[in-house]
Amino acid sequence: MHIFNPLSTPSTSTGLFRSLSLQGRWLSAALNTAIIMGLYEFYDYGRGLIPRNGPVALQHAHEVWNWEVRHGIFVEPDWQQFWLTKVHMLAGLRFTPARVTELLNTGYLYIHFLGTIAFLIWLFLFRRQIFPYVRNIFFVTTAIALVVYILYPLAPPRLTPNLLYYHRHYIFIDTVRLVIDPRLQTSQIGYNPYAAMPSLHFGWALIIGCTLAATLRFWPLRVLCLGYPFFMLAVIVISGNHFFADAIGSAVVVAVATAAVTLWMAWRKQLPWRLAAPSQTA
Repeated sequence: MHIFNPLSTPSTSTGLFRSLSLQGRWLSAALNTAIIMGLYEFYDYGRGLIPRNGPVALQHAHEVWNWEVRHGIFVEPDWQQFWLTKVHMLAGLRFTPARVTELLNTGYLYIHFLGTIAFLIWLFLFRRQIFPYVRNIFFVTTAIALVVYILYPLAPPRLTPNLLYYHRHYIFIDTVRLVIDPRLQTSQIGYNPYAAMPSLHFGWALIIGCTLAATLRFWPLRVLCLGYPFFMLAVIVISGNHFFADAIGSAVVVAVATAAVTLWMAWRKQLPWRLAAPSQTA
């Protein structure tokens, strides 16, 4: 009986990789990561070229708001008010609204992108066997998201007026406006503010968190990495960039992408756990 162990790399799939020098491994990892991020930039630019149908995107935003209200999950204003209007002390650290805002923007604009690059390099170097599988999930997730952006443009909460919360109009705090000029948010080529459903920030974080939780050796690190998607969920919601429904949509997209990749690679007999070496038996 063959058992897949993600902590080791079978010679059947990585003999050539193991024969490379350390410098060659880093070069190969950098090349693969550059290809993936290049495709992401192509996707990001293509997303920006999607016609920005503001009225339709706002109409959809109100539909999502109405759906959340009916299901009792429209609590985004509570999260914003709690973190962006009060001072909090956590583990001896003082978090003012300004500091929280800076943390949110850093997470949204930089940790999402740079963290994904670091994860892909680590995955290629130390979990080489499952790299193609996870990479393909990234690809398919992103491709599905692009199709949804075209079919269902959605404005983020921070750009949606006339949302009611406890029968009062609520205007979301827009933390991104401190970094990106609001005038550019609807005119800059390569940027589309109405591509909110699904949230790739949460979708990618979900892929990263689950992969690390399944492959790291020490269980405390596994638990910690499972917290990464929740961190990104807090970032996208408190910053006003996404509804909770966008994260739910992301989870559905990731699940569909994972199923599609699994079936495709199973048909081609390329699933990593089917490549387990005979020495990994029990």
